Amino acid sequence: MASAEPVLRESAAPASPSPAAERASFAEAPRVELDAHYYDPRRSQPVPVRVFASETRLRVSGAAVDVECALAAARIAPPVLGATLDGVLLPSGAKIETADKAAIERLRQLSGRPVPFGRIHRAEQSWPLAILATLLVVGALVVAYVWAIPVATLRIARASPGLAQRIGHGTLALLDVELRPSELGVSERERLQGVFASVAAEHPGRNLKLEFRKAGVANAFSLPDGTVVLTDEIVQLSQHDDQLLGVLYHEAGHVVHGHGLRRAVESSVLALLATAYYGDADQVTAIAAGLPLAYARSHYSREEELEADAAAFDGLRRHGKDPRHFARMLQALERAAGGSDRQLQYLSSHPATSERVRRFEATASP
Repeated sequence: MASAEPVLRESAAPASPSPAAERASFAEAPRVELDAHYYDPRRSQPVPVRVFASETRLRVSGAAVDVECALAAARIAPPVLGATLDGVLLPSGAKIETADKAAIERLRQLSGRPVPFGRIHRAEQSWPLAILATLLVVGALVVAYVWAIPVATLRIARASPGLAQRIGHGTLALLDVELRPSELGVSERERLQGVFASVAAEHPGRNLKLEFRKAGVANAFSLPDGTVVLTDEIVQLSQHDDQLLGVLYHEAGHVVHGHGLRRAVESSVLALLATAYYGDADQVTAIAAGLPLAYARSHYSREEELEADAAAFDGLRRHGKDPRHFARMLQALERAAGGSDRQLQYLSSHPATSERVRRFEATASP
């Protein structure tokens, strides 16, 4: 009986015997035959070959290639879906690849060895199981989006003051590319700083601070690090400081409840998880550096807006102010935006919707 080790014989002539002649020279009657390409580890070019397999032997024959080994010594790759080529690794380190999946499957059966991941492969070929798996994946994504990711990002937001500082500073620097320095008078800014001091005093651990910018649009917004920004235009639009007090309480509510940081982290968490899983540290760093931009492009949810509205309502009530002052400010912002409910520019945290105005009108004292 021939040795179990592969035998490589190279002839000077490129011509190879006919398949019939090769079959006749095979020691045992072949049970499987297939066309393939032979890859010698010492060469870069594949060689077309004919493969013969019996109960115990495997032979590869082609131009300048004649390899024979025990079938048990050949490693047949696990089955794959689609048009990917199937492969057989020979003891010498050489490899054969073929698109004849049916022949390779017969070769697996002939070898008598269990197919690696065979159950998985059979499951992949089952349409009912594939549909069920798709539904399970979609369901898992929905659960993650609706519940798991928001809960996780909320915990991250509340436990990461350093991240809040980074996003806050980065976002303001990003916005300052388009915003301009405030043109409000010194006395007016000092007066508003005094109004804001009463809001900040209620949250001593939040490092709340007030900034002014000229934006070309009436707006106010808060950043995760505790910075609250009033534009000159919203100050000019207000009729008295009680309206701005409601706005400041609303923005402070976003900071206190961690809405801004939650928006930034949630918008990036999937990309962070994916890149961390694949081990690309550079990509993880790039995404983390892009968190200020992610926050700048985010919008608060309806529930977050209502939570900040509640902070404005409670704050005005504690100061003995009519909560309808905030409703009047919302209406003025809506008129300034052209009478539509569209989002204002620069992280608008208070689109002037009639629903929110009605809520303040209904809950305020006459």
